[in-house]
Amino acid sequence: MQQRVPEPRRRPRAPSARPCGAGVQQALLVKVFAGTATGATVAAYSVGQQIAIAAFTFGVGFAALVWVFKIRSFKEVIAQGRAARAEEAAEPAG
Repeated sequence: MQQRVPEPRRRPRAPSARPCGAGVQQALLVKVFAGTATGATVAAYSVGQQIAIAAFTFGVGFAALVWVFKIRSFKEVIAQGRAARAEEAAEPAG
């Protein structure tokens, strides 16, 4: 006879208390700059801002990888991996 394991009851996830996403940011910027700039200008600014933030984040992440692992290229990663495998193969099994 097979035993049944009760499944935990899943509660529906509550909606987020704060809005997020690029659309919400663009809507906020359109509202803030309503009297000073056109919607197209604000939308272009918002897209540029998102690209700049993404590029900055990528740069900081890559700098952190270089700083932590002291590796500047994928060739170095491959060379270190091959050297480690060769070192493991040269060690006697014991």
